[in-house]
Amino acid sequence: MKFLFVLFLKFVFISAQLDLNSIKKQQTYPATAPTTVSTSAPSTVGPCNVGCQDGWVPYGGSCYKKMLDVLTQSTAEQECITLGAHLASFETNDEATAIKNLVLSAPLFSTDLLSYSSSSQESWIGLLKTSNGAWKWTDASEVEFTNLPTGTSVTGASCVSMNTSGVWKPNDCSSTVTSFICKRSSSK
Repeated sequence: MKFLFVLFLKFVFISAQLDLNSIKKQQTYPATAPTTVSTSAPSTVGPCNVGCQDGWVPYGGSCYKKMLDVLTQSTAEQECITLGAHLASFETNDEATAIKNLVLSAPLFSTDLLSYSSSSQESWIGLLKTSNGAWKWTDASEVEFTNLPTGTSVTGASCVSMNTSGVWKPNDCSSTVTSFICKRSSSK
């Protein structure tokens, strides 16, 4: 019986060895290794940043960027203008929600990961109240949507910020908040 077992093991070993040899013969290797390495970046832009420069987040034909700086709303608007943008305006709740998720809540798109730590952080958006009490966007687009809390008194507060939860808050325009969101056309 021992003899049969040894014979069986030899058969298995020889079969396995033959299989390994046939596998080795099937492998092919290049005759020479490549001598040059491409250092150029791909010439096409990936779908994640189509039409937007690095650091800008695309959504619905526009590009958005969160800027970290403690400024008043008017100074933040001037900073956006230097970038060819305006403070963010929103035409729909879907747009406001998408930007909240992409720019405010997600550390991936934040220019400073430390800013993610505060859930009460506020960012200026481009909504403000005119002297006649009407709301307007700093980019002159029509106000078709706001996410201002119902029942909130806006006496004395004529500029609006949004926190990382997406809640809009009326503020005095001379106050400062920790960041602001710029918006520009994706063609810029």
